[in-house]
Amino acid sequence: MRHKHLSGQILVVTLMILIIIAIIVVGVVAVGSKDVLQSITDQRYNELYDAAERSIVGLIDKYGDPTEPLTNLTNSAQVPSGYSCALDPSVSGQYRCTVNSVYNLLFVRDSRDVVDYELNKDDSLTLNMNGYRGTVVVSWTGTAALEFSLIYNDAGTIRNINDLYDNNSPTIFTANGGNPLSDPNNTHAFPFVTNAGGGIRFNIGGITGLPAAATTYALRITPRMSGSAGNILLSVIPQNAGYPNQVRIFNGASLSTQADVGVLAEAITQVPLFPQIANVFQYGFLTGGGIAKN
Repeated sequence: MRHKHLSGQILVVTLMILIIIAIIVVGVVAVGSKDVLQSITDQRYNELYDAAERSIVGLIDKYGDPTEPLTNLTNSAQVPSGYSCALDPSVSGQYRCTVNSVYNLLFVRDSRDVVDYELNKDDSLTLNMNGYRGTVVVSWTGTAALEFSLIYNDAGTIRNINDLYDNNSPTIFTANGGNPLSDPNNTHAFPFVTNAGGGIRFNIGGITGLPAAATTYALRITPRMSGSAGNILLSVIPQNAGYPNQVRIFNGASLSTQADVGVLAEAITQVPLFPQIANVFQYGFLTGGGIAKN
């Protein structure tokens, strides 16, 4: 009887060991399959992202020129081979282009809103005001003090009003005019206020020193940072009518045609519609002595 009892125990232990081994094998296979699927997904995403970028490059050479009207996209003679474009019925003013196949699309439109525009340290974005005196909301991702310059036409004379929004802790500039929201030293020309949805806002017409009869021409925004490099993602959203389009947006989207994995890749480029200052011209104002740029 003792022999049979021991045989039963051995059988149970053996079965438990086999179950544990089976669990381990299944787990290893599952992890391996997941890794393989992830590798395939990553590879497909890179391929699709490259395709989305190529769709933008193929069209931006011509339509990155702000003087080139988007209405020409519907003329097959005005687009490169492989592109077929038409008005997008779902978004006013947007054009939808298929690029070689229905799985590679390109959406092109002009927009008043600037959203997540990448600006490097000491580079600037110049926005067309075209007489606009309403409110704008400015928000950004990253640590920077924003330098603002409003350029306006005063009876034939071009003038500008400058200000600095530096509400960092600690501040980037030691002499920053004090808190730009409370303006304790009464030195801020721009009427900065905190925007409820994030960022700041100010009314162009409320800028101190702007004559009532003057015509606003442009607003230049420049990020200033500590250190030698850095960037921010800048968004500028108007709140009133009469504000012109600021950027031409190229949004390339490529979808995988493979049934084993569903992947969508997007590439977005924004081209300013208003003439910009070439970045190289900024260095002469920011550097003491000689300039060497590779």
